[in-house]
Amino acid sequence: MAIAFPAHLASSIFCFIASILTAYQAYKHPKKLRYIIVVYSILTLPASIVTTLHVEGYISSNSNSLVYLISTFLMTVVHFLMLFDVAHRLRVDGKSWKHPLVIVAIIFSSLACIILLVQIFMLGINHKIDFPAKWMFIFGVVVAMLGDGSMFTYTFKPLIYWRKNRMNEGYSRTTALGIWYYMIQNIWYVCFGAVYVWFFIKNSWDYFPTMLALDYALRFIENLLYTWPPPACFIDYVTSLLPSNSIHLSTRVEGSHVMSSERYNKEATVEYGDTIKPAAASTNSTYGSKVTIMT
Repeated sequence: MAIAFPAHLASSIFCFIASILTAYQAYKHPKKLRYIIVVYSILTLPASIVTTLHVEGYISSNSNSLVYLISTFLMTVVHFLMLFDVAHRLRVDGKSWKHPLVIVAIIFSSLACIILLVQIFMLGINHKIDFPAKWMFIFGVVVAMLGDGSMFTYTFKPLIYWRKNRMNEGYSRTTALGIWYYMIQNIWYVCFGAVYVWFFIKNSWDYFPTMLALDYALRFIENLLYTWPPPACFIDYVTSLLPSNSIHLSTRVEGSHVMSSERYNKEATVEYGDTIKPAAASTNSTYGSKVTIMT
């Protein structure tokens, strides 16, 4: 127990620092979604601390498991609603409850929430149960990731423009942003899934606290990814690799050594909520040229 404690303590400290960084970004660039993430971080941070205290023997396994299930239920609901809200701003036709991806997301996310609530009820009324039912635990993780992945795909799909639709560099930049968010989210899914696969392979609840320490750290990493802007160097580089149907944007501006494309990339940061997505690709549209962050 003493050997494992430093790792769990490090996880809790990281979550605390991540919460501060998330709150700082929300303060500097106030936005509804950032405020939601800050509140979610504040509510999730105690769960990480509970796991550390459990490793030291101050809190029972039942309480630790119960807190985990409650925080996971909160994460499932909040993340679904946040993605759906972002989709409202990114899609020309607005958010749609009838879209196939949304229906899939609702079905799987609802299943995950039902499973979580059943487990919360079971552990809440019987303090002799230390851990969730294993089959429900595994099934719940799988359906939760399927639901979240479907909702994420629905939300960010409008950012990707194929070459024939990239009428100017603004669309290339928008596509670069889409690539960034698809890349980081899928890397996150792989890491998150790997943690649970490792735990399932170990097939022992003795590793549950270690799995939770990694789980909570990944949750706060995701919070940071969606409250802080993507690195400008990545967006600039990917934008330069994405050809568009417009040629004049690549010509130098008279009397300046700065490429027109570089001027686009040096525009001030603007929220997606302040930039209306066009109904169709147009050479006159600058959609995406100024946008560098999502939330």
